[in-house]
Amino acid sequence: MLTSKSSPALPKVPFHQTHPLFTLTPARSPETTAGLFIASARVYLQELIMVRKKDPFWHYVEPAAEGRFKCKYCGRDFAGGIPRVKSHLSGIKGRDIDICLKVPEDVQVAAREAINGVKRKQKAEASSDDAQISALDATNGTNKRPKVEACSGNFDDNFSNVHEKKDGHMLDNLLSKFVLLNDIDCNIIQSSSFIEFVNALVEFGYSYNLPSCSKLKTKLIPNLGMEVAASVKNVKSSWERTGCTLISDIWCDDFEGKFHINIMSQCPAGLVLLGTFEVSKNDLSSTYFKEIVSFVIQNMGPQRVLQFIQSDAQQLELPGPLLHKDFNHIFVTHCAASEIQLLFEDIYTGIEWVQATFDRANSVVDFVYKHYAILSLLLLLVKSSEWYASDCDAEETRRQIAEIIQNENFWDQVQEVLMALESIFHVFCLIDSNGSTFGYLYGAMAMAEEAMEQLYNNNPTRFQRLWDTFNSRKGRLIHPMHAAAAFLNPAFMCSETFKYSSRINDGMDFVLKNLVADEEEDAFLDQMDQYHMKASEVFTYTAMKRLKTSHPCKWWDYCGYHLPILKKYAIRILSQPCSSSSCKRSLSASEAAQIKQ
Repeated sequence: MLTSKSSPALPKVPFHQTHPLFTLTPARSPETTAGLFIASARVYLQELIMVRKKDPFWHYVEPAAEGRFKCKYCGRDFAGGIPRVKSHLSGIKGRDIDICLKVPEDVQVAAREAINGVKRKQKAEASSDDAQISALDATNGTNKRPKVEACSGNFDDNFSNVHEKKDGHMLDNLLSKFVLLNDIDCNIIQSSSFIEFVNALVEFGYSYNLPSCSKLKTKLIPNLGMEVAASVKNVKSSWERTGCTLISDIWCDDFEGKFHINIMSQCPAGLVLLGTFEVSKNDLSSTYFKEIVSFVIQNMGPQRVLQFIQSDAQQLELPGPLLHKDFNHIFVTHCAASEIQLLFEDIYTGIEWVQATFDRANSVVDFVYKHYAILSLLLLLVKSSEWYASDCDAEETRRQIAEIIQNENFWDQVQEVLMALESIFHVFCLIDSNGSTFGYLYGAMAMAEEAMEQLYNNNPTRFQRLWDTFNSRKGRLIHPMHAAAAFLNPAFMCSETFKYSSRINDGMDFVLKNLVADEEEDAFLDQMDQYHMKASEVFTYTAMKRLKTSHPCKWWDYCGYHLPILKKYAIRILSQPCSSSSCKRSLSASEAAQIKQ
């Protein structure tokens, strides 16, 4: 998670301002997290991690078996990366690789120059770091030179050993050690920035040298902070056109008896953490929470906010009418990802045959993962003598697992569970992301409902409770604005299954009444009719082709110029997310840091 000390994302009104009902104070955080900002990796992280082009010396070798390379001149094959290629071609002995005796002289000279160039660069960077340290010493008025940590260590040797052995288990252990010893949240491996760094490191090769701590602190991180500030400014400027969604994350520090409240904004340009607040466990209520959210909205500009998402995983909800009274254009929804997770939980705990099937499947999976050599021979192994001769668990466990695997009824039930949950799982995968998914939820749930109803009609006795459980959750999952967004999604509106239902009418009525300016209402209704009737000047050949290839917002960008008023509101509505999952993942490191304080 990126940070900056300039705090451009915090509200303009100081957090210590006294409010008629309460005093807001910022949550304590480490020095380097005075202002916390999250901006979409798609906006700026791609610019921060520059993957270098492949080294030209790769042209002198060709791929061999098992990730090795083969010299085009002498035909010998070796493991390793580009530094070993250069060492092989350079003719310099004593570099842990046999030299090539058939390499042309010009290639050999170039390889030597490349090796010497890396050495000169490393010395220059070391001198630069020393100069920075000296300057810092002079600024601090001290003659005591801080100790510079050796960041590179035996990196080349360790990496070479791992590469030679192709030992993924060793890499897993090194990653686990890094996470454990530095007290890092395990969710880091899901972070796009971490994944991009690892991919860039693999592309660069093991000749990469980690920067010194002084360079990281005095140059790299400050430069990144300036880029983050610029990115946050860019995100905020996009609110005028796309609007944004506010998302809250509430967690409790039981040791101090306080709630920590994070308020974030999300829009297509990225995520921004607007503020963190501390509230005593005894003081927090729905009214108090509403005042905090209202405080943030007022400082952002109310017209920039369209939606407030709350998660059922939170310990406090903000009732929609409470916020709607002050901001009638802001609609309050539940996190769709959380609701679907709760639906899965309801199905598991409430339907015995589903639970029994899951439990038996889990016992098989647990057993196989404990003895992964069995995995590839699973179906054959349970019938063989090797199964009973293997050094696994007790005899009884082996017998039970074999019975489950060979039980045809078990596999029939697995198929039924998959049929029942597959459509819901597709909805979850669709909306549990960083993107603007607001226009997809209603249509996806309609397809899931159709699949569920078909199962119920085929076997009412078997699927009655599943059907009831699905319908009980659907009411909390779908807001009238989701139906309006589905109507404004041209791909769904033009589909054969589309019907202008009462829910869609309610959603469009909400839009007209609360979002559309008074002077634009007549034009909005007229353009809405043209859109619904698929006017030929709007739904041109190009527009129809784009239905299958473009996000709804892109479609309106390119094809909605004949309907300017409807286009403006369609883009604002369709730009919103359905889920708060991405914000939860982004804040995990921040929460850990604040708890430590």
